[in-house]
Amino acid sequence: MTVPTNETLLVVDGHSLAFRAFFALPVDNFSTSSGQATNAVWGFATMLAQVIDAEKPDHLGVAFDVKGGTFRNEMLPQYKGTREAAPEELLTQLPLIQRMLTALGVTYIEKPGFEGDDVIATLATMGDKAGYHKLVLSGDRDAFQLVDDNVTVLYPGHHFKDLKHMTPQSIIDKYKDTGKKKLLLIHELTDETYSVVCSGGVPEGVDRKKYYFWVSLLNQFYWIAGGVAGALLGSVLPFDTTGIDFSMTALFLVVMTEQWKASRDHTPALVGLGVSLVCLLIFGSSDFLIPSMVGITAALTVLRGFMQKKEADHAV
Repeated sequence: MTVPTNETLLVVDGHSLAFRAFFALPVDNFSTSSGQATNAVWGFATMLAQVIDAEKPDHLGVAFDVKGGTFRNEMLPQYKGTREAAPEELLTQLPLIQRMLTALGVTYIEKPGFEGDDVIATLATMGDKAGYHKLVLSGDRDAFQLVDDNVTVLYPGHHFKDLKHMTPQSIIDKYKDTGKKKLLLIHELTDETYSVVCSGGVPEGVDRKKYYFWVSLLNQFYWIAGGVAGALLGSVLPFDTTGIDFSMTALFLVVMTEQWKASRDHTPALVGLGVSLVCLLIFGSSDFLIPSMVGITAALTVLRGFMQKKEADHAV
């Protein structure tokens, strides 16, 4: 029998935090005299310190992915095959982040053949057996499946300091009064479903319970049916897959469109579109992504005061 304690275990998704730090700070402004980029190291340390100061955990562990694939790739070689490789400037900083954690006395864990998500779930389970209250810091909504009475996911908002404490109640509130469908709705909560449910309101004249139910059920069905059909047909039908990776772009364009409709201030979207187009023209289609992220970050930093004033005016 587990004996509850008053101690808290904070488990950090190391790759998620490093990615956010890297893209939040311009790489050109953070480097050593030898040219080694350090923006992710600085951002990682700063954000982790903020969380520790706010949550005051008794125990801390950081989980990382390991190069070389996982057991999932052995089962399905195409697993995450369409994902773009991380920028080299970020990859060279991951060992530095781990050295920094070691110097600070913070334990980090990585396991060959497993993802950081697997390590996080394992630590949460071990913490449960030890009677700890667990906090999981991650920007990956897949972590929401860990949420229970003793596990709270700290999910960063638009500004990192605006951490959302995802508890069973905060997630279930979306599905309040859905009756017997509630367990199914929670079970089928994926990235895509979360985006659809949270990015816009229920269409006028549509029952909220039925809307959430059918969105969740159909998303789950499309996911499973599409995966099975792709695996079966892909193994027997030779065809050119060039351009099929655009499906993910199309998905996020749809999500962006819905969020555009739901938002009153379109400044961030317009800035992102404008900077991306300029960088595309200057750097070309294969090299424009990183300059775009840096440019968008710089532009939004400059416009931050303007957007905050605009938001305050709307609130009034």
